[in-house]
Amino acid sequence: MGEEGACQFSDDWLHRFKVRHGIRKLDISGGSKSANLPSAEEFVDRFAKIVEEHHLMSEQIYNADETGLFYRCLPRTTLASESEGDVKGFKQSKDRLTVLCCTNMAGTHKVKLFMVGKHKKPRCFKNVNYLPVDYRN
Repeated sequence: MGEEGACQFSDDWLHRFKVRHGIRKLDISGGSKSANLPSAEEFVDRFAKIVEEHHLMSEQIYNADETGLFYRCLPRTTLASESEGDVKGFKQSKDRLTVLCCTNMAGTHKVKLFMVGKHKKPRCFKNVNYLPVDYRN
């Protein structure tokens, strides 16, 4: 048509396309934990009091969180037509690294990632002299 550049589609266009063609998102495996909202609200209030009481600045407040990195893992959702029933599940790979992330509230100090794997010397590290993370088994 003589137009240059890549096609660009809006989120609304994609939504209407999926509705028009009967495409829906299916959970392949599921289960989610619900948060304890009263406990979370109580923590926020207590934390705010501690910050105020000790005159803490955002550079002095750190947060660390652990997460699992499942590599070789297939997606848990898929797109399917409305005429298709539920899809069969499959056994997920259990190849996993545990990752610890830590930074201060201001975002000015990001601590190097700390990873915990299964093997002391993984084969993939054979000729690696430097890792941008701390790795332990």
